[in-house]
Amino acid sequence: MLCKCWWHLQILLVTSLWVWGNVDAATPTVKVGNISQVEDAAYFRIYYGQTFKVIKNAFDGKSYLLIQLLGLLGGLKGITSDNVASECVMRLYKEGQLQLIKRSDVVDTQQFAAHFIVNTDQPQSCNFATFLSLGEDSPLQRAEWIKYLGVFANLETRANQIYDTIKKNYMCLSKGASTRNAPFKPIVAWMQYNDGIWSFTKEAFKLKYVEDSGGENIDDSINKVTYNISLPDDVEAFHAILCTVDVVIDETYASDPTAYTASTFLQNLSVEDQSCLAFMANQSLWRYDKRVQNSTVLGN
Repeated sequence: MLCKCWWHLQILLVTSLWVWGNVDAATPTVKVGNISQVEDAAYFRIYYGQTFKVIKNAFDGKSYLLIQLLGLLGGLKGITSDNVASECVMRLYKEGQLQLIKRSDVVDTQQFAAHFIVNTDQPQSCNFATFLSLGEDSPLQRAEWIKYLGVFANLETRANQIYDTIKKNYMCLSKGASTRNAPFKPIVAWMQYNDGIWSFTKEAFKLKYVEDSGGENIDDSINKVTYNISLPDDVEAFHAILCTVDVVIDETYASDPTAYTASTFLQNLSVEDQSCLAFMANQSLWRYDKRVQNSTVLGN
């Protein structure tokens, strides 16, 4: 479905001057020099004409028609959450160079010519564009969505460079892991705690991370995903599984990441005897939120 709005496109992420709408036969020819080709992502495609670009988003079935007028580049203008990991974004926000926009405030979101969203079920204005890299099944597929943003802002060349670097590094590390001689592969568990219940994560892209890094995911034969620490049978079964794990990636949400420690993890785990927990003995308990909501990198 093509959006029929004509806009001075001041994108939330990166700004370029565009018009979205129907192609006018009288429009002067503008050669599209920078192009991106989708290599890995499964849910978006890019098509180019002499004076326009079309982005097809398979998640919501919409197509976005962009007619380039000129390449006036700007910068990040607004965010809808301060729960971000980018130091640069947080610094801009704290310095007052970014607006914190309420998602539910139609007036606020309409001041931007394009508002990227992830919730396709919400009521949408004509300036909404779906950005759902989270729907992809592998890390590289998700990373390639930078090209999706690059097309909107006439920054395809830069987006291509960033993705090519990410992919090259990823493939290099993956190849190194696959050729490493080791007596066994470490067993890795992604898990999180919420309201008295521990659960193992089965998201495809996370399992792919483990495989590509030379690890092994917890046994597929374990078909029970959640464990209630108030139930003795659940606790016993859960602890038995953890005794087979070499690495734990703890995804438990923490409003203050600096206050969440190994002691917090063990308290939530309700473990009295740690002797069989190899991941604790080997200091292989990991988290990935140390940069969230901080303009400077947190200490280890």
